[in-house]
Amino acid sequence: MRKAIFGVLALGLVAFYYFSTPPSDPNWLYGKWELDKKVSDSTIEQFTFREDGTMTFSNSERVIYDTCSYEFYTEYTIDFECQVGDKLAVFPLEISMDKEVITMTSGNQFRKPI
Repeated sequence: MRKAIFGVLALGLVAFYYFSTPPSDPNWLYGKWELDKKVSDSTIEQFTFREDGTMTFSNSERVIYDTCSYEFYTEYTIDFECQVGDKLAVFPLEISMDKEVITMTSGNQFRKPI
């Protein structure tokens, strides 16, 4: 009986994860996002998201990092990771409800240029 209960719970968790995963084709995300509101010092000034799950970002010194990838953690959170030198950097990005603003944990905000 205990195995049946745990089996049903496991199935419920799998179903919850499946239905809570955001769509895999968010067209609104693709393209260039530029620094719009600087709250704290940051070297990141621009992101470019591609359809294949890769991305680039450039810093204030115009250095481009293109060994990056991203994936959705939740519908409104993106985790991106980049190889910077010999270290792997992981950054969470928060997405606004209207999907027009991406905010870093530093508070800096990015928008797509018009």
